[in-house]
Amino acid sequence: MANHFDLIIFDNDGVLVDSEIGYRSTLISLLQEQGLFDDEQEIFDLIGGSGLVKATEALSRHFDKDLGADFVDRWDAGAKAIFEKDLDATLHIEDVLKQLKKPYCVASGSTLPMLKIKHKTTGLNKLIDEAVLFSSTQVANPKPAPDLFLFAAKQMNTLPEKAVVIEDTVNGVKAAKAAGMYAVGFVGGGHYNGVVDAGKERLYHAGADIVISDMRDLLEIVQ
Repeated sequence: MANHFDLIIFDNDGVLVDSEIGYRSTLISLLQEQGLFDDEQEIFDLIGGSGLVKATEALSRHFDKDLGADFVDRWDAGAKAIFEKDLDATLHIEDVLKQLKKPYCVASGSTLPMLKIKHKTTGLNKLIDEAVLFSSTQVANPKPAPDLFLFAAKQMNTLPEKAVVIEDTVNGVKAAKAAGMYAVGFVGGGHYNGVVDAGKERLYHAGADIVISDMRDLLEIVQ
């Protein structure tokens, strides 16, 4: 596998920063207020990697209910309040980024302003230039559509087949494979505590070429 990839594309939430718990706990509270919350894993497989706006649209269809004009803003504000108090970079990611010998970028469902906030809070802004941050708000269709990964590869002047994607969600893995890219599933985030094996199974089922639980294993894959 050495020398095969020219570009590493990282998802952000749950891959670079351990933010998924904050998003999920806020969402659960909002849904429970409306008496809507049911199968947790089904919901997160449905919306994972979509961004808050598209995720809310998907949830409205799933529950056949208008969640309210302020739902996205409340979800965003609740998560942001958590991140301002408690947000860490993924374990070992700083060391991995420092050792990468190939170009890398970020392709996320988060907005660009939110990406910058998360990276500043965790210190990843010292290792990841703002110029290589790409958001689903820049493309027509969110994950599991391939749009965002194809857009990122184009901006980085790389052919899709020469890119490897690191993703923690079912939708993200599906998007990577739809883009013709090698997909590395990652189950090392806090939201996978206690369910690593089940998470690996879901990501493999979604099409992941390999699944890792320790970010340091990525170095062997890409280098």
